[in-house]
Amino acid sequence: MAKITDEQIKEMMRLRREGKSDSEIALTVGCHRQTVRAYLRERQSSILVNEVKKEVLKEELLRHFKEVADFAGKEEVNRFKYSNPEGKHAEGLLGLPGAGSPLYMANEWERIYEPIVRENPLREALQAHTEYSPLWRCQKEWDGIVKEYKLRGYAFHHWLDRKTEVLEIQLLVKWDDRKKIQKWVFGNALRLANGEPYTGLNTVKSLGHAELRCNCDGTVIAEVEDLEDAKALLEHLAGILKEGQELDLLNELQQTMKEVKERQDELLEISNKTISELKILGMKRAFPGTCPLCPI
Repeated sequence: MAKITDEQIKEMMRLRREGKSDSEIALTVGCHRQTVRAYLRERQSSILVNEVKKEVLKEELLRHFKEVADFAGKEEVNRFKYSNPEGKHAEGLLGLPGAGSPLYMANEWERIYEPIVRENPLREALQAHTEYSPLWRCQKEWDGIVKEYKLRGYAFHHWLDRKTEVLEIQLLVKWDDRKKIQKWVFGNALRLANGEPYTGLNTVKSLGHAELRCNCDGTVIAEVEDLEDAKALLEHLAGILKEGQELDLLNELQQTMKEVKERQDELLEISNKTISELKILGMKRAFPGTCPLCPI
């Protein structure tokens, strides 16, 4: 018998849906009833597998869309909100960290300008799915205002990172404490750029070790073996801050911060539009187009 064609298989399936028996289908199509049975069983199995795959992909795609929508309506929105002064309900600033302790200001700067690494793929996915959304025009306007301040902040941040990654500090403190030290130094740089005095550290002897504590709120910045190590670390950090105050980078950071403060009205208008667009996207259940995170 000649090879069964796709058209014949489709005809078999149509006749089966009409309730025809294998023999009736075989007579109509022009083949043996065993051939009909074999082809229909194979095709039904294939259809079932494909339907299962489609359902799984559908569920994965909906989960992906929800993840992108949640990111837009929650995490991404936070970048465009006011940064209030620490511990106060007073209205703060847009695009700038609110006044507070060094760690608070450093954390606020990172919230605005250094979102956590895992969010980057989601931000790329959101952009791919919403390429023509007004959101991106709003963000471009926002970036145009804060760009120079952001660049100076990054430059100062990287300079401080290099200064605090030296062997003298690495030998004295643990990795987690080194990150705290970097934040404390950078937060003090932000305070200085904002016209506030930097906050110092106190050395405190504790059970089996010594601590460096921020003198404004008592936060432990680092633990070392003894008071001598604590004093040596304190002296080293004071030297970094002193050197930082003499850099052009700090003056540039201060100048660009002033410029952002002067354009708060513009940022407020852009922020309102951006947050509105993000909240609309946050309510969507599906998006057009594809992105690298799409399961299909």
